[in-house]
Amino acid sequence: MFADNTSSATDASGWNTRMDTLLNVNKTGASNPQGCLVLQPNKPNFLPWDNPDNLVSLEVVETFDIIAYVVCLSLFLVGAPTNIISLIAFYRQGVKQRINLCLFSQSFADLCNMTTNFLLYADQIYPTVSNTSAPRPVLRFVINNYLIGLCSFHWVSGFITMLIACERCFCVVSPLRSSTVLRTRTMAVIIVTASLLIVGGYFVNAARWRVTCVFDRGTNTTSDQTLENDLNVQTKRLVTMLDGVVYGLLLPAVFVLAVLVSTILTVTKIKRMTSWRERTSSVVTTPHDVSLTRTLIGTSVLFIVCTVPNIALRIGIMFVPQVSMGGRYHNTLSFMGYLTQLFSSINSSANFFIYYSMGSKYRKTVKSMFGRASTTRNTADPSRIQL
Repeated sequence: MFADNTSSATDASGWNTRMDTLLNVNKTGASNPQGCLVLQPNKPNFLPWDNPDNLVSLEVVETFDIIAYVVCLSLFLVGAPTNIISLIAFYRQGVKQRINLCLFSQSFADLCNMTTNFLLYADQIYPTVSNTSAPRPVLRFVINNYLIGLCSFHWVSGFITMLIACERCFCVVSPLRSSTVLRTRTMAVIIVTASLLIVGGYFVNAARWRVTCVFDRGTNTTSDQTLENDLNVQTKRLVTMLDGVVYGLLLPAVFVLAVLVSTILTVTKIKRMTSWRERTSSVVTTPHDVSLTRTLIGTSVLFIVCTVPNIALRIGIMFVPQVSMGGRYHNTLSFMGYLTQLFSSINSSANFFIYYSMGSKYRKTVKSMFGRASTTRNTADPSRIQL
């Protein structure tokens, strides 16, 4: 997430060594009137991003940073209004139905995630266009005021994706029990409780970072960079566990596994039901069955594909100590950080197009919002979910 060229550094001993080993604080301000941290390499005489052993060059990282920046801003311009449309559409369909409540909540989480990503990139417009290291006041404000905790809405969206997949699976496998066990009120309590825990934990993790100005004597430039705060042992241990284990590996792995298993079970059950109806009543597969299967597969594949880069990054950090800020593979970590954020924005912006192209009821609702069609209420049984 914070893959700046002078972010926090780690050596072979682990993830938590700060980049202060590469920085000297100019307390007097004699050589640096702005009082910024002064960047100067120690032995060997190259900075982490100039390490010749890097798998990815600094030029590639900087180029991909610009690409990710342009794509993320473009996705926000598309994803923000489409998520707002989804919020209105699912509200009009009725949030008293648990599936609509889940989809409404997911659209809200996606909108928050895209907005946060936009804020993190917003003040990079001028530095990118002018090719300078200008200060980044928005990034500084977001991180230094712990608002980076809002990035956790990416994981809130992932949790709701898992919840939707499990809910659909339960509805198809056991439609009668699902109507009594999974009530809308129960679903609302689950969503609110889990969201508070996920967001709250990430706000604790946000205490790890700060943005400060850094003066590079080699290039005679000053820029805002993300570094680690000085934390006591207990707090550092907590935020390291939250960032590296819980949010880095545990949550995405559990979400992906649950979505994958639920999707396989749902698709298998639907195919069996369709085959049985065709044999017993000579009725061909209905368009709704095809639509439901395609929508489920589409949203599940999108989530899994967009989450895999984060899992791969975290596994690399855990098992290859040099994949770290300041390590031998500093640029690789930076590249993967930008890639992870890019896929996060893609995941938050693409669900609208899947629902619109594959969900008949959703498409009718959206068209009715613009005066093109009328909507009908869903009276189907729970095993025949309409989107």
